[in-house]
Amino acid sequence: MSLSEKLAHERRGRLAAERLLELKQVELFDANKRLGQHALQLSDQIIEKREEAEHLREEAEHLKGENHQVRSDLDTAEQRLWNSIQTLQDGFAVFDSAQRLITANDNFIQLFDGLEEAQPGASYSRLVELLAEEGAIDIGQKHPSEWQAEMLERWLLSSPPDIIVKLWNQRFIKVIDRRAANGDTVTLAHDITATIRYEQELKEARDKSEAANRAKSSFLANMSHELRTPMNGVVGMADLLQEGELDDEQQLYVDTIKSSGEALIVIINDVLDYSKVEAGKLQLHPEPFDLFQTLDEICTLLRPTATDKGLKLSLQWEDDLPRQFIADPGRIRQVMINLLGNAIKFTLEGQVILRVAGVETADSERMLLRIEIEDTGIGIPPDQLDHIFGEFNQAEDEHSRSFDGTGLGLAITRELVQLMGGDVWVDSIVGKGSCFGLKLPLPFLPPELSNNKIIAGLHKTEECAPGSDTAIPPDPLPSSIENTPEQVDPLPDAEPKIENPTPEPTVQLPRKMRVLAAEDNKTNRLVFSKMVKTLNIDLKFAENGLEAVAFWQDFKPDLMFMDISMPKMDGKQATAEIRRLENETGQSPVPIVAVTAHAMDGDSDSIFAAGVTHYLTKPLKKALIIEQIQDAVPENCASLEEDEAR
Repeated sequence: MSLSEKLAHERRGRLAAERLLELKQVELFDANKRLGQHALQLSDQIIEKREEAEHLREEAEHLKGENHQVRSDLDTAEQRLWNSIQTLQDGFAVFDSAQRLITANDNFIQLFDGLEEAQPGASYSRLVELLAEEGAIDIGQKHPSEWQAEMLERWLLSSPPDIIVKLWNQRFIKVIDRRAANGDTVTLAHDITATIRYEQELKEARDKSEAANRAKSSFLANMSHELRTPMNGVVGMADLLQEGELDDEQQLYVDTIKSSGEALIVIINDVLDYSKVEAGKLQLHPEPFDLFQTLDEICTLLRPTATDKGLKLSLQWEDDLPRQFIADPGRIRQVMINLLGNAIKFTLEGQVILRVAGVETADSERMLLRIEIEDTGIGIPPDQLDHIFGEFNQAEDEHSRSFDGTGLGLAITRELVQLMGGDVWVDSIVGKGSCFGLKLPLPFLPPELSNNKIIAGLHKTEECAPGSDTAIPPDPLPSSIENTPEQVDPLPDAEPKIENPTPEPTVQLPRKMRVLAAEDNKTNRLVFSKMVKTLNIDLKFAENGLEAVAFWQDFKPDLMFMDISMPKMDGKQATAEIRRLENETGQSPVPIVAVTAHAMDGDSDSIFAAGVTHYLTKPLKKALIIEQIQDAVPENCASLEEDEAR
């Protein structure tokens, strides 16, 4: 190869090497460039990771601080909870599912009276055993093992009932056990000693209160008895005096005695009724009765008083209103006499109107009665309208003070109306009059096919003006009650001289009716004998229950009047003994009319339970006594009027 060829070959090699070098330089530059970019990315990532690591480190430090705070807060809360449990006056304890004591406050531990074993870790059965054997619990007459068995049996129940235990120091603990969801049992030992003692004090106070109420009821009954017995003599003798020939002045005296006596009886009745209201012992005895007839009788009863004052008294009965209702007629009568009597009492001129209407209710067998008593009296000031329904209250002004009264009537009326499920109200204008109203929801009976509507129509506009000739029945029967013996010397004619039977004539005549009256009070025997002196009867008196039973056997009466309160044997005992003897001997029961001055609620029930036939209260009324005698006259006896004919 020539030199030129070699040089050319070298030049070509050099050029190729240069081109290769340039190519490698480009590749190296690209590689360096990529390496630089990668290094930059790694640097950025390192920075991010460092930042993340720093953030995580900060979070870790924060969480570490929070964890410490949480632990501190938990420790504080636990300590506070424990302090709260320790301050409880009751014992608190927790048992695990294995019946081991986990924790307990000091008050729970103190129940064991310082026993060292009573600590967390002790079993429930061991704690019960310690209480029984060490005498920390008053188990009464039970054996310790018996009491332990009862407590363990109770503990095994899924829901142990609460139990009260008595400690040795007379403290009472109510043990309450409640199961937790994890099987633990929370026990609370609640000290109820104060509650037990308070309940005992309440019981003693209640017993004393009941004893005081019984004493008050007994006192009222006895006072009623003591007052009514002499009033029987006063009112009875006044009735008898009115039958004689009296001049005007004497008639005035007798009327004053009688009205004063009856006013006193009304006061006694009000006091007795109020005592029942106060004790919540007012009772109703509903029965079917004719409401129209009852109200008509009340109006007739009060007409003389209205007429004497120059007042009109009218009854307005709504057309087609049923007459037959079911209620306590005695209490209805008491309410209406009270309201109508007040209306007449406080009305000086004008009229008193009694209106009765009815409204049908959803109950087809019950009607809402609306009864209004309107008067033209002195009226009641607005500020006194509610006051007058209180106990011992009356409207206080210069007009009302001139009228007497106990202030109990409206209080008793309100209680009775409310007891019947009704309501009472009053509207009044001073100087123009008042209107007392009642709303009473009462069951009614369908009207019978009779002329009731015609009769009601005739009475609807009936009025009693001064000088009316409407028939006036006898004076009202005041409710009454009985008394103790009084030291009264017998009068010459205190008893009719009919105990010695007259010789029988040749012709057999009807015998006289035999009446036996058991009465220990001489005055009452005198009054009774005078009331029946015109009757053709054979009258005999017994002065106590023992005599009444003996005379019943010997005298064989057709009718007996039996005083309830008598010495040696009272009327109820004597009646029961007579009924027993009648049953033993097969005799027909003799009618026995109880005569008593006791008028407390429940007296009549016990009297009828003894076997009496009828029941009268003192002061006695001549008309009622004669009525009882007339109803009991046997067919083979002489006429009661024969003495009057002779």
